[in-house]
Amino acid sequence: MPALDGSARLFAAAILEAGLRPLDNAYPELELSAPVRVEQGESFVEACPGDFRIEYSIDFPEKAIGTQSFLYTGGDYLSLIAPARTFGRLKDVEMMRSMGLSLGGSLANAVVVDEDKILNAEGLRFADEFVRHKILDLIGDLWTLGASLKADIRAHKANHRLHIELVRKLLPLVRP
Repeated sequence: MPALDGSARLFAAAILEAGLRPLDNAYPELELSAPVRVEQGESFVEACPGDFRIEYSIDFPEKAIGTQSFLYTGGDYLSLIAPARTFGRLKDVEMMRSMGLSLGGSLANAVVVDEDKILNAEGLRFADEFVRHKILDLIGDLWTLGASLKADIRAHKANHRLHIELVRKLLPLVRP
Protein backbone atom coordinates (compact mmCIF):
# COMPACT_ATOMS: atom_id res chain seq x y z
CA MET A 1 0.00 0.00 0.00
CA PRO A 2 1.42 3.44 -0.84
CA ALA A 3 2.58 5.42 2.18
CA LEU A 4 1.42 8.78 0.76
CA ASP A 5 1.81 11.20 3.70
CA GLY A 6 1.88 8.49 6.39
CA SER A 7 -1.73 9.02 7.40
CA ALA A 8 -5.11 7.74 6.23
CA ARG A 9 -6.37 11.22 5.31
CA LEU A 10 -5.92 10.92 1.53
CA PHE A 11 -7.35 7.38 1.44
CA ALA A 12 -10.40 8.37 3.52
CA ALA A 13 -11.03 11.50 1.45
CA ALA A 14 -10.82 9.52 -1.81
CA ILE A 15 -13.28 6.92 -0.51
CA LEU A 16 -15.74 9.62 0.54
CA GLU A 17 -15.35 11.37 -2.82
CA ALA A 18 -16.06 8.10 -4.67
CA GLY A 19 -19.17 7.67 -2.57
CA LEU A 20 -20.52 5.11 -0.15
CA ARG A 21 -23.38 2.73 -0.75
CA PRO A 22 -24.92 -0.07 1.30
CA LEU A 23 -23.55 -3.57 0.83
CA ASP A 24 -25.73 -6.07 -1.02
CA ASN A 25 -25.19 -8.63 1.74
CA ALA A 26 -25.64 -7.88 5.41
CA TYR A 27 -22.36 -7.12 7.17
CA PRO A 28 -22.26 -9.05 10.44
CA GLU A 29 -22.31 -7.10 13.68
CA LEU A 30 -20.50 -8.38 16.74
CA GLU A 31 -22.00 -7.31 20.04
CA LEU A 32 -20.04 -8.56 23.05
CA SER A 33 -21.63 -10.08 26.15
CA ALA A 34 -18.36 -10.16 28.11
CA PRO A 35 -14.96 -8.44 27.93
CA VAL A 36 -12.26 -9.86 25.67
CA ARG A 37 -8.70 -8.90 26.61
CA VAL A 38 -5.20 -9.55 25.33
CA GLU A 39 -2.08 -8.38 27.09
CA GLN A 40 1.66 -8.60 27.15
CA GLY A 41 3.49 -7.12 30.10
CA GLU A 42 2.12 -3.61 30.69
CA SER A 43 0.49 -3.50 27.24
CA PHE A 44 -3.12 -4.51 26.63
CA VAL A 45 -6.15 -4.16 24.39
CA GLU A 46 -9.59 -4.88 25.80
CA ALA A 47 -13.00 -4.88 24.09
CA CYS A 48 -15.98 -4.61 26.43
CA PRO A 49 -19.73 -4.60 25.87
CA GLY A 50 -20.77 -1.12 24.75
CA ASP A 51 -21.77 0.98 21.77
CA PHE A 52 -18.52 2.33 20.34
CA ARG A 53 -15.59 4.20 21.79
CA ILE A 54 -11.85 3.80 21.78
CA GLU A 55 -9.80 4.97 24.73
CA TYR A 56 -6.09 4.66 23.96
CA SER A 57 -3.02 5.63 25.95
CA ILE A 58 0.68 5.46 25.16
CA ASP A 59 3.82 6.01 27.21
CA PHE A 60 7.17 6.39 25.45
CA PRO A 61 10.48 7.30 27.10
CA GLU A 62 11.19 9.89 24.40
CA LYS A 63 10.15 13.32 25.68
CA ALA A 64 8.86 14.30 22.25
CA ILE A 65 6.22 11.56 22.52
CA GLY A 66 5.86 10.99 26.26
CA THR A 67 2.52 9.99 27.74
CA GLN A 68 -0.61 10.67 25.70
CA SER A 69 -4.22 9.54 25.78
CA PHE A 70 -7.21 10.12 23.53
CA LEU A 71 -10.86 9.15 23.67
CA TYR A 72 -12.49 8.66 20.27
CA THR A 73 -16.25 8.27 20.36
CA GLY A 74 -16.84 8.03 16.62
CA GLY A 75 -17.79 10.64 14.11
CA ASP A 76 -15.53 13.02 12.21
CA TYR A 77 -12.89 10.38 11.52
CA LEU A 78 -11.66 12.47 8.59
CA SER A 79 -10.56 15.37 10.79
CA LEU A 80 -9.89 13.69 14.16
CA ILE A 81 -8.09 10.43 13.31
CA ALA A 82 -7.28 10.08 9.59
CA PRO A 83 -4.69 12.93 9.47
CA ALA A 84 -2.51 11.36 12.20
CA ARG A 85 0.74 10.16 10.62
CA THR A 86 2.75 7.07 11.38
CA PHE A 87 5.81 7.72 13.50
CA GLY A 88 9.15 6.26 14.38
CA ARG A 89 12.22 6.87 16.48
CA LEU A 90 15.39 7.91 14.67
CA LYS A 91 17.39 5.12 16.33
CA ASP A 92 14.86 2.54 15.04
CA VAL A 93 14.87 4.03 11.53
CA GLU A 94 18.65 3.71 11.32
CA MET A 95 18.53 0.08 12.50
CA MET A 96 15.69 -0.80 10.09
CA ARG A 97 17.48 0.75 7.12
CA SER A 98 20.62 -1.23 7.93
CA MET A 99 18.42 -4.35 7.64
CA GLY A 100 17.00 -3.23 4.28
CA LEU A 101 13.63 -2.20 5.76
CA SER A 102 11.68 1.09 5.58
CA LEU A 103 13.64 2.13 2.51
CA GLY A 104 10.70 4.24 1.26
CA GLY A 105 10.26 5.98 4.61
CA SER A 106 11.05 9.67 4.88
CA LEU A 107 10.06 12.81 6.73
CA ALA A 108 7.42 13.23 4.00
CA ASN A 109 5.52 10.11 5.14
CA ALA A 110 6.34 9.70 8.83
CA VAL A 111 6.93 11.73 11.95
CA VAL A 112 10.46 11.00 13.15
CA VAL A 113 11.45 11.58 16.77
CA ASP A 114 14.95 11.95 18.19
CA GLU A 115 14.61 11.82 21.99
CA ASP A 116 13.17 15.26 22.83
CA LYS A 117 12.61 16.70 19.36
CA ILE A 118 10.48 16.19 16.28
CA LEU A 119 12.68 16.10 13.17
CA ASN A 120 9.91 17.08 10.74
CA ALA A 121 10.18 20.79 9.90
CA GLU A 122 6.38 21.21 9.87
CA GLY A 123 6.02 19.66 13.33
CA LEU A 124 2.92 17.80 14.43
CA ARG A 125 -0.63 18.05 13.10
CA PHE A 126 -2.00 17.54 16.63
CA ALA A 127 -0.25 17.80 20.00
CA ASP A 128 -1.40 14.20 20.56
CA GLU A 129 -0.79 12.97 16.99
CA PHE A 130 1.07 9.87 18.20
CA VAL A 131 -1.83 8.40 20.17
CA ARG A 132 -4.29 9.37 17.44
CA HIS A 133 -2.22 7.36 14.96
CA LYS A 134 -2.36 4.38 17.33
CA ILE A 135 -6.17 4.65 17.17
CA LEU A 136 -5.94 4.77 13.37
CA ASP A 137 -3.84 1.59 13.47
CA LEU A 138 -6.31 -0.12 15.80
CA ILE A 139 -9.32 0.77 13.63
CA GLY A 140 -7.50 -0.59 10.57
CA ASP A 141 -6.57 -3.80 12.36
CA LEU A 142 -10.14 -4.26 13.61
CA TRP A 143 -11.45 -4.12 10.02
CA THR A 144 -9.75 -7.46 9.45
CA LEU A 145 -12.40 -8.92 11.76
CA GLY A 146 -14.92 -8.82 8.91
CA ALA A 147 -17.68 -7.61 11.23
CA SER A 148 -18.82 -4.35 12.71
CA LEU A 149 -17.64 -4.47 16.32
CA LYS A 150 -20.07 -2.88 18.75
CA ALA A 151 -17.81 -2.44 21.77
CA ASP A 152 -15.95 -0.06 23.99
CA ILE A 153 -12.23 -0.56 23.52
CA ARG A 154 -9.40 0.36 25.85
CA ALA A 155 -5.78 0.04 24.82
CA HIS A 156 -2.58 0.90 26.62
CA LYS A 157 0.90 0.77 25.08
CA ALA A 158 -0.39 -1.68 22.48
CA ASN A 159 0.84 -2.41 18.95
CA HIS A 160 -0.29 -4.13 15.76
CA ARG A 161 0.59 -7.55 17.19
CA LEU A 162 -1.74 -7.09 20.17
CA HIS A 163 -4.47 -5.57 17.97
CA ILE A 164 -4.37 -8.64 15.71
CA GLU A 165 -4.29 -10.97 18.72
CA LEU A 166 -7.53 -9.33 19.88
CA VAL A 167 -9.04 -9.85 16.42
CA ARG A 168 -8.08 -13.55 16.59
CA LYS A 169 -9.85 -13.90 19.94
CA LEU A 170 -12.94 -12.12 18.58
CA LEU A 171 -13.18 -14.06 15.30
CA PRO A 172 -14.91 -17.15 16.78
CA LEU A 173 -17.64 -14.84 18.15
CA VAL A 174 -18.60 -13.48 14.71
CA ARG A 175 -21.84 -14.97 13.37
CA PRO A 176 -22.49 -14.64 9.62
